[in-house]
This record gives sequence, C-alpha cells and structure tokens, in this order.
Amino acid sequence: MLLDAGAHFVIRFKRGVTYRIVRRFPIPEVKLPAGIRQITSDWLVKLPGWDSEVLLRMVSYQLTDGKLIRVLTSRHDLSALSIAQLYKERWTIENWWRWLKRIYKVKEPLGYNENALQLQIIAAFVTDLLLRAFKQCSGFKGKLYEFVTTCRDLALVPFERLCDNLRQALSVAATLLELLQDATDCRT
Repeated sequence: MLLDAGAHFVIRFKRGVTYRIVRRFPIPEVKLPAGIRQITSDWLVKLPGWDSEVLLRMVSYQLTDGKLIRVLTSRHDLSALSIAQLYKERWTIENWWRWLKRIYKVKEPLGYNENALQLQIIAAFVTDLLLRAFKQCSGFKGKLYEFVTTCRDLALVPFERLCDNLRQALSVAATLLELLQDATDCRT
C-alpha cells in the first residue's frame, strides 16, 4: 500500500463519498493567507472499504469567493492551514504543468523518473528561449509549434550532418556578430 511505503498524499475529497468522523480537532486562530477565508474543519476520519487501522485527515476550508474545499490527506504532522496551503500549491504545480503541456505541445512526460522530467522541462524552456532569440534576430513570425516541429525534424537528422550544419550556423553567427561589432565600433 502507498502509506506503507512511506508516501503521503493530499487530494481533493469528492462529494458523495461516505466517511466516519473519529475525532474533531480544534481550529486555532491563525493569520490566513490570501485566497483562504477560513478553515472550517479539521477531522480524523475513516473511509469505508479501507483497512480499519487507516485514519486519514480531512481538512475543509473556504476560499474568499465562498467555495468550500475539502482535502483528504495522510499527513498527521501538519497543521490544518499547512494542509490547505499544500493543496493550493499542488494546484499551482498542476496548472503550471497544464500550461507547459499546452504551450510546448508536450503530450506526456518523456520518462517517469526525476531526471527525465527535469530534462524535459529544461528542454522546453531552452526551446522557448531559442524561439524568442530567433524571432528577435530574424524577424521570424511563425508559431512555437512550427519552430518546435522544425527542431524535432532536425533532431532526426544523423548526428554527423547535424554537427556540420551546426558548425556552419555557428560560423555564420560568429561572422554576423563580428560585423555587428565592427558597425558598432564605426559609430563610436
């Protein structure tokens, strides 16, 4: 089981799922961050169908727009506010990943270990920076998807040919930079 492996979770609790309250924790008076109006409950609960020894924490809080959020977690060591913030941060990450997938046309992670995800994110950012630099220098008006498709097509070129093309492109770029430097020196 997930909990036996030492993993933890913080998930949104769906409506209609039955549970039994084992204990109600008091809600301390604390300064709430932006976006959270109040912590409404902090309970220890049991879920039907789960091992009878598994006790989970259900924290309910209200957003400033009045929406009630219920979060279920295995974290018993955190305050109710910390759990609410953890769930909020989880959604920040989820929304960022959704944005990354939409902008960079990433359909799924290239791998499922920590390094694969980091490399994919870095590659996406580098691609974006290259596109922005390319647009700035060349007046390229195309979309990111066209640029990425071209880069992907080039990635399928044999390495030797790509090295020759890259060497040629770097040589042209160096020549252009020298001409730009000469033009700048002439003006001063």
